[in-house]
Amino acid sequence: MSIKRQLFILLSAFLFTTSLCAQPWIKKGQNIDGDHEHDSFGITVRIDATGNTIVMCAPMFDFPVESAGVTRAYSWDGTSWIQKGQDLYGEGYQDAMVGVDINAAGNIIALGMYGHDGGGTLAGTVRIYKWNGSIWDQLGSDIYGENGGDRSGCAISLSSDGHTIAIAAYENDGGGFHSGHVRVFSWNGSSWIQKGSDMDGEALGDRSGEAAWLSGDGNTVIVGALNNDGSALQGGHARVYSWNGSDWSQKGSDLDGTHEWGAAGRAVTVNHDGSVIAVTYTNSVVGYVKVFRWNGSSWVLKGTEILEEDSFIGKSLSLSADGNVLAAGGGSSSDPYSWGGNVKVFKWESGQWNQIGENIHGESIDARSGSSVDISADGNSVIIGAFSGENAFGIETGNARVYYIEDTTINDPPAAISASIFPNPMIHNGNIELSRFVSDQANLVAVSSIGRVVLKKKIQGNFVNIDGVELPAGYYRILLEEEGSLTSLGSLLVL
Repeated sequence: MSIKRQLFILLSAFLFTTSLCAQPWIKKGQNIDGDHEHDSFGITVRIDATGNTIVMCAPMFDFPVESAGVTRAYSWDGTSWIQKGQDLYGEGYQDAMVGVDINAAGNIIALGMYGHDGGGTLAGTVRIYKWNGSIWDQLGSDIYGENGGDRSGCAISLSSDGHTIAIAAYENDGGGFHSGHVRVFSWNGSSWIQKGSDMDGEALGDRSGEAAWLSGDGNTVIVGALNNDGSALQGGHARVYSWNGSDWSQKGSDLDGTHEWGAAGRAVTVNHDGSVIAVTYTNSVVGYVKVFRWNGSSWVLKGTEILEEDSFIGKSLSLSADGNVLAAGGGSSSDPYSWGGNVKVFKWESGQWNQIGENIHGESIDARSGSSVDISADGNSVIIGAFSGENAFGIETGNARVYYIEDTTINDPPAAISASIFPNPMIHNGNIELSRFVSDQANLVAVSSIGRVVLKKKIQGNFVNIDGVELPAGYYRILLEEEGSLTSLGSLLVL
């Protein structure tokens, strides 16, 4: 079989995998539980690129004062989840820590306290921390809301490298009373500096920024404004902005909800390079999700809408790095428990969205599982928050669970060779070490998420060095071309 034919088959498998519906989601480790009644632990949950570091918050945690909130990170040690570093507490009465995020490498986290008074009463505050090997050190100063009452930090989102952050404040008045806005800040090596202008809501009362997500490359922001009246009374909408080199400009038209009180934009998400987005809509009876791709001039539907009759699907959303796997939470689903919630994961294959595995159900009545969800870069691990779950400590303690599914993106023959790709994610440069020496005619091949061969490089012995000039930011499948055959070595995320 020719190399071209093998590459076609491998790329077809990469882009359009065989259905995984029969595969189960496997629970990874123990439940991560809140430890006080009414803490709402897991109201927001996030996972790093590899699925091995997670972070979550409890807005109603009562230390050092009532409802100050707490954020905790955990790392996977091979058998269980172990807390990584210290508890990160709020500091004021009802700081209400509701926003949290983690970068791709799992060494930078951000937390949003939308009730914090640092910049004025209820202005809201965001703090960013970096792992120093033993504890979390604050990275730079607090980022305050612009004005009292803004509720800044209600939603936050980090870029993959952790050096850019989008911060939403849904009650900011820049575009009218409670129009809301999103600001973006970048780390310059010593402080956080605002990047570009505020992205203000369209009209008063829009509450723009109740949902917001920054692309992994830091150049695209999607913002939900669930009360916008553009096409229907409180029909809601989503807007996408891209960085043009000097400021944020709207990318494409508004994505309006068309049903009264439909609250479109309640949840939004974007993939690594900003080319695929997903938005939640409702028609007052059921929830549904639309996925869009950028065609160069506008947002066009990627497949048909994803509809679920009983779960108001899309309470939370998260896309994989390549935009081909979508996790959607239905926190109000009553299957099998009343308001127990569930999560469904979908894979783009053969021109449609197909569910991967079975529904991941909540564990009890009123758990609200799936009210928050996040997926790893490769789409094989998912974290699920159930902020109203109960345990031995009482009701509404909350919890988080992590699940994974075996990667069958490429069905490899029995491996005669394996590879260690490190670091992964890669920021400036990295290395690939093979388990054996290869012939001097062997090549390393890197294929982008859209199926383009970006790099073909000779291998010396069993070691390859890659730098950022050779591979720009993106998600790649790494292949070995040797003696007329292609073998998959794994995936690589370049930041």
